[in-house]
Amino acid sequence: MLVKSIRFCDFPVTFVCDEKCEKAWGISNRMRIMLSDNEDDYEYPTDNELGIAPVKPGTWEGEDTKPTTESEKGNKWCVRECERSKMFDGHMNDFSKRVKNFKTEEIKLDEQTNQGFRMEETGDEPNNKSEDSSSGTA
Repeated sequence: MLVKSIRFCDFPVTFVCDEKCEKAWGISNRMRIMLSDNEDDYEYPTDNELGIAPVKPGTWEGEDTKPTTESEKGNKWCVRECERSKMFDGHMNDFSKRVKNFKTEEIKLDEQTNQGFRMEETGDEPNNKSEDSSSGTA
């Protein structure tokens, strides 16, 4: 596991990577399994379902592409494009099982606007009532 302190958008962050570059397709290239008509409702297949990733996936971040040597690990491509790395919280995706883009039960489609929104922790829909401007109350 590679753990590195870096600056991202001028903020200090912790970068974590599982160093399985042979399984790294890049977030733009890794296959997705759609779970509904919502374009954001998908999961990533397991490493075993995909096999070995291309050495050169055809994506770049600045002058950096997928690492091919130890000294290149943690480059801009790793930080911005690699689906196997994370910043901030250190929680890594486990690609030995399918990884969902988001938990389907957390998202509800607003029937009026056709926009998705996250459910409140109570499970209630957000309050969409407009405020009465004359009294300042809902």
